[in-house]
Amino acid sequence: MIDVKAADRELQTYLRPQTFPVAIRMLKPGEPIPDKARRPARDFKKLSMSCQVIDMARRYGWMIALTREDHICSLGIAALGFEKPTHLHASGTLCEGMYTETKEAGQRSEAASDRFAVGDWQTLLVAPLERAVFEPHLVCVYGNAAQIMRLTQAALWKR
Repeated sequence: MIDVKAADRELQTYLRPQTFPVAIRMLKPGEPIPDKARRPARDFKKLSMSCQVIDMARRYGWMIALTREDHICSLGIAALGFEKPTHLHASGTLCEGMYTETKEAGQRSEAASDRFAVGDWQTLLVAPLERAVFEPHLVCVYGNAAQIMRLTQAALWKR
């Protein structure tokens, strides 16, 4: 397991991001959700999207668990493997007008979207990196161009 506090300290020292770096983990069916994790449907009385809970973790410092019961975005539900994609996911209509100009561009965009296999995962768990009580599968860092350039340089340093 990575030392999340040490990793966060390094990011704070060398990047000084304006928001929390976010630890992200996918939980398999049966894996317990941490007791302190907020659940959108239960705690906010609203359904949420993957992008929204990541944003809440990075801005407000909350740990949030997003299951199918908490999720409202059809594209996100299919991408996370919470449900099988429907015929609409290949039609282009879900992207048209919001993410793409035309239905045809929407079809290409939807076809190019990676998806987890249905049923492999049950929960998207996010938290500020320094407060994560779980080992992240990945860490999401928001930054300006100079900060992201610094991350890219670090990733390529020994290549």
